Amino acid sequence: MDYSETPLGTTDAFTGFVQYLIDLATELIEFITSIFAMLGMEDDPQVDNLMTELNQSRDLIKP
Repeated sequence: MDYSETPLGTTDAFTGFVQYLIDLATELIEFITSIFAMLGMEDDPQVDNLMTELNQSRDLIKP
């Protein structure tokens, strides 16, 4: 099987894809943060816990 013809066929391609996913997760977390900020809830302990969990989840896929 020739993996060089697939999007994730090489280590560099896979690393690039993982970085792409990390960037998307970061943008999503920033968007969610901005929504809570617009609602004036950024200091709520439950929101803080949620954001901590989201950031830790994103950090699990960092290479």
